[in-house]
Amino acid sequence: MVVWPAFGCLLSLLIRLPRRAWPVLIAGAFAVHVLAALAVSVSIYGALGIAAAEVVAVYICATLVIRETEGRIHFGTLRELARFAGAVIVAGIASGLVMAVPSFELYEPHHFVFQWVNWFCAIVLSAFLVGPVLLRWGELSEVPPTWERVIEFNLSFLTLLLVSLGLFQPAVMAWRIGTEYLFVPPLIAVWIALRFGVRGGTLATVAIAAISSINYPPARLVFDFSDRNYLTWMQAYIGSTILFSLPLGVLVAERSRVAKIRKLETRVYQLMSSGASLGAVLDALIRGLESHASDMLCSVLIYSSESKRLLHGAAPSLPAEYNNAVDGVEIGPMVGSCGTAVFLRERVVVDDIATSPLWVSFRDLALKHGLRACWSQPVMSPLGEVLGTLAMYYPEPRRPSSSDLQLIEDAAYLAGVALSRARVEQALQEREGAYGTLLASISGVTYRCGADSTRGLEQVSDRCTLLTGYTQEQLLSPGKVSLFGELVLAEDRAVVQQNCIEALRLNDTFDSEYRIKRKDGKVVWVWDRCQGVYDEAGKLLAIEGLLIDVTNKREAELAREQLGQQLRQAQKMEAVGTLAGGIAHDFNNMLGAMIGFAELARRRLEPAHPASEHVVQILKACARARDLVGQILTFSRKSDESRKLTSLSTVIDDVLMLLRASLPSSIHVRKKLSLGVPKITANESQIHQVILNLASNAVHAMRDKSGVLEVSLEARIIDAVKAQQVPGLSPGSYVVLAVRDTGTGMNEETKARIFDPFFTTKAVGEGTGLGLSVVHGIVQSHRGAIEVQSELGKGTTFTLYFPVGTGDAPGVVEVNTEVPRGAGQHILLLDDEEALVLFGTEILKELGYKVSGFTSGEEALQAFELDPRAFDLIVTDETMPGMSGVEFAAQAFKLRNDIPVVASSGHARNPDHATYKNVGIRWFLDKPYSSDALANVIHQALRSVGRI
Repeated sequence: MVVWPAFGCLLSLLIRLPRRAWPVLIAGAFAVHVLAALAVSVSIYGALGIAAAEVVAVYICATLVIRETEGRIHFGTLRELARFAGAVIVAGIASGLVMAVPSFELYEPHHFVFQWVNWFCAIVLSAFLVGPVLLRWGELSEVPPTWERVIEFNLSFLTLLLVSLGLFQPAVMAWRIGTEYLFVPPLIAVWIALRFGVRGGTLATVAIAAISSINYPPARLVFDFSDRNYLTWMQAYIGSTILFSLPLGVLVAERSRVAKIRKLETRVYQLMSSGASLGAVLDALIRGLESHASDMLCSVLIYSSESKRLLHGAAPSLPAEYNNAVDGVEIGPMVGSCGTAVFLRERVVVDDIATSPLWVSFRDLALKHGLRACWSQPVMSPLGEVLGTLAMYYPEPRRPSSSDLQLIEDAAYLAGVALSRARVEQALQEREGAYGTLLASISGVTYRCGADSTRGLEQVSDRCTLLTGYTQEQLLSPGKVSLFGELVLAEDRAVVQQNCIEALRLNDTFDSEYRIKRKDGKVVWVWDRCQGVYDEAGKLLAIEGLLIDVTNKREAELAREQLGQQLRQAQKMEAVGTLAGGIAHDFNNMLGAMIGFAELARRRLEPAHPASEHVVQILKACARARDLVGQILTFSRKSDESRKLTSLSTVIDDVLMLLRASLPSSIHVRKKLSLGVPKITANESQIHQVILNLASNAVHAMRDKSGVLEVSLEARIIDAVKAQQVPGLSPGSYVVLAVRDTGTGMNEETKARIFDPFFTTKAVGEGTGLGLSVVHGIVQSHRGAIEVQSELGKGTTFTLYFPVGTGDAPGVVEVNTEVPRGAGQHILLLDDEEALVLFGTEILKELGYKVSGFTSGEEALQAFELDPRAFDLIVTDETMPGMSGVEFAAQAFKLRNDIPVVASSGHARNPDHATYKNVGIRWFLDKPYSSDALANVIHQALRSVGRI
């Protein structure tokens, strides 16, 4: 009888699935076995007998295995494997007898023992070949391997297949020509087991069994007994392979788990010894624990004995909604796994949350987030006090193996160490706070150094290691480490020595703050108060003092100073922006008049007239001035352009493609664009301008040497800590664009002024000084922020933060390119700039309109009140002394609500589309506008109300 994998598959399914699914599986297996027997010409009675025997045998085997293993079948340790093996052997004895019954009827009686032995071997080998694969794969207790491991496994497995196929070819039948090469496949299987654990070892054994079985084709039920030796040999061959490879794989998995937990212990102890916060330690513990299984989620809850509640400790992978719901839950006998575990002071295992009575209050929440199993272990202190719980969650119903229980116990022990240490530190902090400044001073480092010029340390308190990183022995050993020789930072050493000498000369107390360099290279600030010790004759004997770490205080002062600088910079930029907006308003009015009358002059001059070219040059100069005003408006952060969802990666590609043609060969361009970066809501041309400006500045900074221009793009979540470090940045989701160069860099003085308008470090003719001001305005108008990092000689990095886009932004109505003419429609033209009224009147009359021009809103309203129906359209300036254009439009709409109104403005303030729409204004025109733009928007407005 050959190894039959179907038996192992059915056995594994019966073990895995609930008993309510067994009838369907057994009925299906019975039908398949009957059909298979009939296919090889077995009589109907023989087929029914064999099929019945096989399904009864597998039923008996599954029942015995479940009973012997108590339903907890895992392969994480050798003990678990041995337990499964014992259960399978017992089940194989009973099932083999059942399977041999049809053989007793079909064969001679003296062959019954032989048939039972073969059935026993087949059942046991089937269970070991197929069972571990399905059972182990269902646990998913290992994280996905790396690509290197996947490639290595596939190459090893391919080698095994090729060797096995060569040895078991039917034409060769290696067992007949000798066994000198038969050890090769098992050795490869053992190698795979040692490298890849229980899964690899099991799959390798299955491959050998499959190849050897396929090449032994007994296409009949009555066997030729001359094949008996081969059959026995083949099953012994497969069994010996299992005997070596599967235990080795399990041993590798067990040792791998132990190595992981030891590595996690080392990491946790390192964090605690380095003074990391409790949150950081617990977070590292949970992440390390979750690395043991790809589908396992873990949490630590801290128990408050005062309130009898569980508080959130660490659960980085659990949903925030779930963490918030269980934070502060009161313990009790029916409060989930964790609340019950603390209440009972023992481990609570819930293998299915959907049916457990402990989860009545939290079942819907847990199932909503895909949590089906939860095992909770109380976290205890060395004194037996409950400190909290450590829980493991799984997305499917599951009971823990012995290795799982050992893992949760080890992790709970580490959590107990961390929580105990945190409680001790908290108690010490509370005690230190009670004693106040006196205890804070005592907690510093006391020292005594010699009176000679070296100031060698003679005594130092044991807290010196916390402050300096050096032990007492290292500081007190002759010639090793001296206070002023090595500890004090070189930049501060001369001043500190001089002040100390002066204090000693005056027999005064030396009180100063300076920097020292720890053994690990870290620089810390200390406050030093010392004084000389003299003999009766006034001779200096030693210096005694106290050192206290004031790094946090200095960093806080530096942070306050930086915040003050940021506030002053923001106020300065706001003031300059307001000034720029005011200048732009008047300048736009003047430009509008110049452009208008220049266009009138060009229209009335013949192309061959000598002054025609002069007018063209005037218009070109006006266009450049208009662009300059546009930059000022952008800088003031109040210009309004149409915006839409924009991909920054596409804009970056366009800019770099544009730049490459002009880049010198000495500058290398590097792109680091992350995949899947979301879009932002932006004006694409403005963003193009920002990137091009920054990239051009970077190239300029590297013009005299070779260098690297790097543009990177990524998505990032900004927390509150990072948001405080960058002016104008708020917590949230951002697309982060960084432009880095390896050029000359900037000093602090230059860096503080780079966004000032008209400030530039370029030579005359190389720049206007508006570039970075415009960049600043564009970024802030997009609700973003800029961070600048630069160092002389090492380059500069501009980091831009743009909020993730949520949709298209409203834009200004675009005008047509053609210049339409009017048909006598009456236009009311209102502007406080007389020149613009004259220009508009002239050009509109030329285009066929009737025009009434006004420079006062009050006068225009009086004219409109006399006969509202006499006018077909209103063109009004937005900002005017007295009555504004919006107020005029509102009054006009009260008299006639169907009159179309076009609003224009040269002010830097954003057109408030909501305000305009509420009043009734539907069209807007930016100043300075050309005659073509004016004609187009008037035509569009008239056409929309059917007056054309």
